[in-house]
Amino acid sequence: MIFIYAGDNDIADKKSPKMLLDDFKIFADLVNKKIDECLIVFIPIKPSPSRWRFWEKMKKANSFIRDYAKNNEKVFYIDTATSMIGKNGKPKSDLFVKDSLHLNSNGYDLWSSKVNSFLDSLTR
Repeated sequence: MIFIYAGDNDIADKKSPKMLLDDFKIFADLVNKKIDECLIVFIPIKPSPSRWRFWEKMKKANSFIRDYAKNNEKVFYIDTATSMIGKNGKPKSDLFVKDSLHLNSNGYDLWSSKVNSFLDSLTR
């Protein structure tokens, strides 16, 4: 099983959501050809205060990959992003270190709980 978090820097560097999907498909195809029975789990691009201006494109890329995962039995999508948005509609600042981009222990704890729930669901 491969867990992958990708796209944050790509979108910030002006890649389109469609380009990100195409890159992900290439990656998934390569993995599927080289490693039998390997599952790929996508951790979506996170909403962060420092890159909030890119969030609409990031959400679009996430939705493209989520839809791709729905139609591919070896690809999964864990929604870690939704719970990172506060009641005010913006990223929860208490999940990030000072740069407002990278996660702190609270952010990683949130991700870990989502990943653990996903793994538990596979064993049921």
